[in-house]
Formats: sequence, C-alpha cells, structure tokens
Amino acid sequence: MRFGRRHALVLLASCALALGGCSILRRAGGPAGGRGDGSGAIPLWGPAGGFDLRQHTHGAAGRVADLDVSPRGDWIVFAWTEYSHRPRIFLQRTDRAQVVQKTFGDGFDDVDPTFSPDGERIAFASNREGNFNIYMIDAWRSGGAIQVTSDAADEIHPSFSPDGTRIAYAARGSEGAWMIWIRDLRTQQATRLGPGVDPEWSPAGDRIAFRVASAREPERTGIWVVDIESGTRMEIIAPSGFSAANASWSPDGRSIAYESIAPDGDVRRRQIWAVDVETGTRIRLAEAEAEDAEPAWGLDGRVYFASNRDGRWNIWSLSPFLTDRPVPAVTAATTTAAASRGRMP
Repeated sequence: MRFGRRHALVLLASCALALGGCSILRRAGGPAGGRGDGSGAIPLWGPAGGFDLRQHTHGAAGRVADLDVSPRGDWIVFAWTEYSHRPRIFLQRTDRAQVVQKTFGDGFDDVDPTFSPDGERIAFASNREGNFNIYMIDAWRSGGAIQVTSDAADEIHPSFSPDGTRIAYAARGSEGAWMIWIRDLRTQQATRLGPGVDPEWSPAGDRIAFRVASAREPERTGIWVVDIESGTRMEIIAPSGFSAANASWSPDGRSIAYESIAPDGDVRRRQIWAVDVETGTRIRLAEAEAEDAEPAWGLDGRVYFASNRDGRWNIWSLSPFLTDRPVPAVTAATTTAAASRGRMP
C-alpha cells in the first residue's frame, strides 16, 4: 500500500529493535548494498538505463501504485485512483491500453493486489470493514470479495506461496510493531514469522524478502531475506542515507528489484535498482529526471514500475541488461493451471 501509509517509518522502528533476537547473517566485507547514489554499483548502459522502455497506462489524474504481474506475464494488476478519490483494483493487459475495474464502492481503500500462482485469484488489502484486512477475488469473473483475515490489527501486503496454499502478509500489533505472518489457506492456521513488512515470497518458496527499519538508521528501512524453515535472516540492502523498499524477486530467484528512496528534496528521490542476492552486486534499472518506484518483475524478465516521467504516475516497463542471465521461457508447466481454465484472454 503506497498511498501514504506504508512509508510511516516510525511504525517500523520497533521491528528493527526486535531483530536483535533473530539469527542474522551479513556478507563478509561490510553491510550489503552500500549507498543508493550509485557508488559501488554497476550502472546499466543506454539512455533509459534499460532496454525497450514502454508505457502501459495513460492516466490523466489518478495515482497508480501497488502493481503486480500475472504468472504468464500478460496482465498487470494495480491500485488506481483515476476514477475515484480512493484506490480501487484494476487489471490491464501488458500489450493493450484498456483497463478492467475489479473492485467498486465508496469510502474505503483497496490496495496491495497480487496474483495467485495459477493466475486465477487476486488477493488484496482493504479497510472496507474499518481496519485493513486481506481479501480475495476471482481474477476473471465478477463476484464479491472473500475475506481472508478478520483480526482487529491492520493486515496488509499479501504474497502467495508458489504452490498457492499459503499467504504471507504483514500485521500491525497492539504496540504498533509490524510482524510478518504466514496463513495456511486450507486450515486458516496463522504462524508468526518475525518482524517486518511488505513480504514477498521467493519463486522457490524457501525464502521471503521484506523490509524493516535499520538499527543503525531507525528512520530508514532496508531489505532483508528470511529463510522460512530455519528463521535465519540476511540483510540484503542496508540503508546508508536512503531507504530501500518494495522488493520484487526475479523469475530465477537470483536477484531482487527494489526501490531506493532518497531524502526529501531530491527531484529523483525514488529510483529502482536490482541486487544479486548472493553477491550484493547492484544495478540501477532506470535513469530519468523523474521518480521511478515499486518495481515488479515479470516472467519474461521485464521489470514493470510506477513512474511520473510523463508528468503523471503511470505504469512503465523495461528489460534490464542482465547479459549473464537467460530469459526464462514460458513453458507448458508454468501456464497449464491458468490456461486450461480458459480465463486468461
């Protein structure tokens, strides 16, 4: 949810303190990531920072945020205020301009949409009943939303496990600390994973990326990865004069795209980067006299993101120059579950 609430770093500060009791790994040679201004990073070449820059939405007045890409890579889901003062969930094909509105109503916010692994469902967060809870809708049919969580605490940013049987999300406790939980959708049993917010399940299903406030710079957040079985946490991007947020795994699970947020006053304060999870090598994905934010990696290797480079916040995409990585093919195994139902035009 990027419509004002999820950059409230005060609420994350208690998460940083809680990390003291966790098993933590850091790479040899100092904190992972380094500065967000380009020092120590490997820049991409080309005028746009990436290859084949495309604009997908063309909103005139609204704010687009919280985007996710379908498992087949042919649809985008996002929250948008183009037709109302409060965000609603929309779908759009990656190769067309027409949008499909999925949620309706007044007086509440629908945010954080994400596709299920088979592309059949969309989970999202909404405060339609007062506080934020997790809901689910059919991606291709009309119908009401099914409420997944109903706790008194705010629960945001759902992320499906690769097999679709579990969902990770962040819940704010009574003392204001955000915790990551995993809920089994078959039994509805919920297990607390630890402090953090904005969980993103890895393609292999063994790790979850998340953000949490830094113990060194409590007003800023960094990106961490936790091993689900062992609970071991590794710091991937340590803030140093900037915050890192909105992690998105590459299809092969080797890299994480993220948003670097500089202090207020910088005209380009929000930029998108990618980091190799094992080596810490970082690449800046886009160059523009504008703000680029909220990256979401597609199956074909394209990175979709929100940007105000045309004067309005819209969705764009580019193909990063990761020359040592083959682009994963869209195989029958990755599409059968969704395509066999005939619901993905």
